[in-house]
Amino acid sequence: PQSTKDLRKYACDAMMGKDLNEDPASRRKAQKPIKDCRLIFTTCIGAALGLLKSEIFDIVIIDEASQQTEPQSLVPLTKGCTKAILVGDHVQLRATAQQHAQLTQLRKVMLDTQYRMQASISQFSSQEFYKNKLTTAVRDAERPLIPRSFPWPKPKPEKLNRMFFVQCSATGQRSQSDQGQAAPCREICKALQQPPTETTLSGAPPDAMPSIAVLAP
Repeated sequence: PQSTKDLRKYACDAMMGKDLNEDPASRRKAQKPIKDCRLIFTTCIGAALGLLKSEIFDIVIIDEASQQTEPQSLVPLTKGCTKAILVGDHVQLRATAQQHAQLTQLRKVMLDTQYRMQASISQFSSQEFYKNKLTTAVRDAERPLIPRSFPWPKPKPEKLNRMFFVQCSATGQRSQSDQGQAAPCREICKALQQPPTETTLSGAPPDAMPSIAVLAP
């Protein structure tokens, strides 16, 4: 991925210009910038390997904490940690391991404002998973629908639907090659790229081209 390429230049091997596993002198030289850094990004297991093997961390921030197993989380937490911040979705699917540990005296804070989606789309998640505590920061008017020929349902004259479900026929094949699922996706994408045939109420410029993401589980 491009993000990986962009970050590669900050990796220790790239900064030293050599493979640190094969060059002991470069490895020793790389220890100094590690000790001088205030922020170190690594995986939980990586916190005890290589150049970080002898390092200690005063503050540990673990991202995607709900996906971590207890042994993984313990690796950085047992290296001199005095404060820990666990960041994760508490209603997300948990890691595929049984829960044997329990944290006590832990202060929990829910980040209740989402920026990713329009309010009516996030409404289901808020009701079913977050006890109606999830709010949307961006107003609907700030994210108008781009006029396209796709027939969005209109339950109310003044408002367009932002979400709908399409029943796809399955042929028993894998989803990567199942035409019963792929064909509707192609038609929907075509309609989303074509200009509208009638006036819409979206408020977006008619010449704008929407970005389309197709997500498959």
